[in-house]
Amino acid sequence: MKKHFCMFSAIMLAAALVLTGCGSDSAKDDDEASDSPKKEAKAKEPDSPLAVAKAYVAAVYDFDNFDLDKVTSYLTGEMKEEIESEFESFNTASEEEKKEKLMQGKESMQRKPITWTWGEETIDGDTATVKAMRERKFSDGHIKQTETTWEFVKIDGQWKIKKLGKI
Repeated sequence: MKKHFCMFSAIMLAAALVLTGCGSDSAKDDDEASDSPKKEAKAKEPDSPLAVAKAYVAAVYDFDNFDLDKVTSYLTGEMKEEIESEFESFNTASEEEKKEKLMQGKESMQRKPITWTWGEETIDGDTATVKAMRERKFSDGHIKQTETTWEFVKIDGQWKIKKLGKI
């Protein structure tokens, strides 16, 4: 449950930043507007478990362009339903409860930024694992490193996350 709360907090923080427009750089936005035809081309799907893991983390922390559908597209059905269910409970919360949850998530991410170091990818047929090191830096200078293993399964030719390591 704690793993999902951290992931939920990250998702809520991203949603809050998108809704409030935080992190926008108008000069950057103008430059990106001129590249819009290039950006409209469909992005290539990640073709390995490691690429899926990296894409998932990038999507979760893409505060300027957060997209829950994109985040959940990297997950198996059961995990996707669980995340969507948690997001649904947020949507039905009162405005005061939403603000409180968003503030908690935002403060947590500001106090304790996370970086990832990706390790060994092991593929065995339609299943795979990816090892990773998660490093979380606390405001007091303390660094907590956690080794984690993510599990993947190939569904209809695409790798999906079956079990997340510690997020």
